[in-house]
Amino acid sequence: MPSYSAETTPTGSPRTTYAERLQVPLWWWVVAAMLVAVLGAEFHVGLPLWVKVVTYVVFGATAAFLLLFAGAVRITVADGILQAGRARLPLQHAGDVRVLDRPAMHRLLGPQADPAAWTVTRPWVRGGVAVVVSDPADDTPYWLLSTRRPDQLAESIATGRARATGS
Repeated sequence: MPSYSAETTPTGSPRTTYAERLQVPLWWWVVAAMLVAVLGAEFHVGLPLWVKVVTYVVFGATAAFLLLFAGAVRITVADGILQAGRARLPLQHAGDVRVLDRPAMHRLLGPQADPAAWTVTRPWVRGGVAVVVSDPADDTPYWLLSTRRPDQLAESIATGRARATGS
């Protein structure tokens, strides 16, 4: 889903400055279809037609469900809230935002990782952002988010934080 900016909304709907769904790449669907074809062929040899059809339907539905589930997570910045997956962070509690390339993401997911951090990452997304949580009542030190457009997400968070804090 493309990100977009809407400074004013005449209908009174939430002002969304960033929205992204971390869908799996298209080629994963192609690989899944080939896998379903191969597995289906292995499982239905010598069986009646209705078993063959059921086999392909079950394998296909399972593959589609898994791919849709893996790519269902959304990251949005709207009305002073950063939402990543099921978690929400009011932007007045968002501190520094750092744009990360793939090696920096790997470091923050590996040797430099803080186990208390909130992470919404997907291996097929190369870039990301780290958002420091400045709320003293929150034990989460930072959020680590995968995104295909880290510069736009960082800018949207910074702009929303400035609006929320009045600075």
